[in-house]
Amino acid sequence: CVCVLAGIVAGLPWICSLWLGRAAPSIPAGFACLLALWSAVVLMNQAISYLLLGLGKLTGIAAGVGFAHLGTLLAMALGGLLWGSMGVAGGLALGALFLATPQYLRSMWREVKAL
Repeated sequence: CVCVLAGIVAGLPWICSLWLGRAAPSIPAGFACLLALWSAVVLMNQAISYLLLGLGKLTGIAAGVGFAHLGTLLAMALGGLLWGSMGVAGGLALGALFLATPQYLRSMWREVKAL
């Protein structure tokens, strides 16, 4: 998963020009890395949420994860006001990593230990 994301980040200028044409704006490497980090975190959290759903335990963390997503939206808005699109991407990546992920991991650890 990480190798695929690294390949996408490395090839992002080529992918954007292929997809959007030669007039596509260049994408800063930091922006691409933040979006790749967000994608990796979301993919990991999605797998954990399906595990918890299968165990019947997803509803136990739904409220906490909902508030974590609200915190991510606030981080994106604040980041956008302060740093533009780079701040939005940073708020998205860091909010997912530090707000939602700990709840998923803690719940997964508790449920797997109980098995």
